[in-house]
Amino acid sequence: MKYILVILFLLINVNCSSSNKFTMPPIGHFYWDKELGDSVSMYTEIMPSFPGGEEALYQFVQREIHYPLIAQSARVEGKVYVQFVITKYGEVALPKIARGIGYGCDEEAIRVVKLLPSWNPGKKSGIPVNVLISTPILFKLR
Repeated sequence: MKYILVILFLLINVNCSSSNKFTMPPIGHFYWDKELGDSVSMYTEIMPSFPGGEEALYQFVQREIHYPLIAQSARVEGKVYVQFVITKYGEVALPKIARGIGYGCDEEAIRVVKLLPSWNPGKKSGIPVNVLISTPILFKLR
């Protein structure tokens, strides 16, 4: 019975992890990312920060975002949640949609995240580390 439960757990794990870009489910406060070839923290003592702070980040996104015409025509509004890694070098890497709204908004959110300049990296025990960030991007018609 114990072996059946272990096998069942492994099968569930394989199915869950094969559907997303990350190679392993989170282990404690980090996971291993095959594409980065390094560990990625989910929580750190010092989280990554955008130069100029959160307000500067929101201004950057607002300046760069282009509301997709198809979303405007369909009157689609909502939040697209984007996950990405801020590497130990402060670079934005591996952006992906955590929860989208479609109609071109998801692709536009990814495009804008890829334009982000370098961040101040997160630190654990004073050492820069890769950190997973999740942020909403709001699409609202005026």
